[in-house]
Amino acid sequence: MTSPRTLADLVRRFSSGKPLNEDELHHLVGNPHAPIGIITRLATSLNPEFRGYAARSPQLPERLAVQLCQDSSGQVRASIAAYARSLSLPHWEHLADDPSPAVRASLATNVRVPEEIIEELARDSDAGVREAAQAHAKALHAHR
Repeated sequence: MTSPRTLADLVRRFSSGKPLNEDELHHLVGNPHAPIGIITRLATSLNPEFRGYAARSPQLPERLAVQLCQDSSGQVRASIAAYARSLSLPHWEHLADDPSPAVRASLATNVRVPEEIIEELARDSDAGVREAAQAHAKALHAHR
């Protein structure tokens, strides 16, 4: 985890427009103390890579998570599918119906996805999605 001083340095650098490398972006969005303004800037950026990082943030507001579910970039939708913490059932269903198998497979790995969505993904037309959903379901049942 990033120390508060390092977090402050990352926030200052990002806010001043200096580029951050992949590790720095990962630490920034993964830090529970990262300012919500930075997460919002990343989530609403024109850069799909930044939006994908924002999808991983534990502080991502639900309204922005919903926007990322409908992003034009499949990589961004796959990130939100894998990392979303709380979505309403219609948004989980929207991701489960995504045309991209990568998005659906990412969704199948998210431990917060409702069980009925995992059951639906276990019957997906794509073998990779089915395998991911079946592994998820198996792990769920093993922990009961």
